[in-house]
Amino acid sequence: LTTNHAVNKDDGVDNCPLVANADQNDMHSNGSGDACDAACVYEPTNACRVKNTNDIGTGSLRGVLELGATCPTITFACSGTTITMETGQLTLANSVKIDGGSGVTISGNNISRVFYVNSGVNASFDKLTITEGRVGTGPTCPDNCGGGIYNDNGAITVNGTVSRNTAGAGGGIYNGYGNATVSGIVSANAATYGGGGIYNYHGNINVSATVSANTAGINGGGLNNNYGTTMVSGEVSNNRANDGGGGIYIFYGKVT
Repeated sequence: LTTNHAVNKDDGVDNCPLVANADQNDMHSNGSGDACDAACVYEPTNACRVKNTNDIGTGSLRGVLELGATCPTITFACSGTTITMETGQLTLANSVKIDGGSGVTISGNNISRVFYVNSGVNASFDKLTITEGRVGTGPTCPDNCGGGIYNDNGAITVNGTVSRNTAGAGGGIYNGYGNATVSGIVSANAATYGGGGIYNYHGNINVSATVSANTAGINGGGLNNNYGTTMVSGEVSNNRANDGGGGIYIFYGKVT
């Protein structure tokens, strides 16, 4: 007696294993099996809802961003998931709010920056963990700045976690000529030169986040302000720089 299994048919043990098996029901074709999707709300007709963790293609975060101004708010079908990028940074060319719901992680996979915000764009990152972004370690921007987020004369609001990103300057966030409001946590980021956590260059930034455990090879382990205006109301602690300003370094500009 030979038993044959059809692909995506229930094998009776559809219990969300760590490694999906070929016999699981997978009606959404996201590779996780339907049992793993119990807490997901797909809304099939909502084109602005991210429906899988793929890097590219229909239903991916990159795919939804490519819809542009059609999607002023982007949400996720499943919270608690991780999207790992394989084909480079996510560039925001239109104003958008990316709402992570109960929490979504976006990883640069240690091969690219996570988000690049174009000039004039209004971008909000809500309840996201932005991590493992990596750019070059040299002193010039934009190629070597902003491992997690590079704000190129846009306006950004960050309410989440920016952690374990790496750059030449602004390991976590680089704010160049733009406006930024940062709350949540900025931690364990690293910069070869300055601004392990945050680098503000000719911009305006309001930081109510906890900025901790960031490092810089030269100055401003937590935050580096260069010809900008920075307001800090959050906790800045346990950051390190090899030269000056372990917590905050003021090159030119104003910090209050």
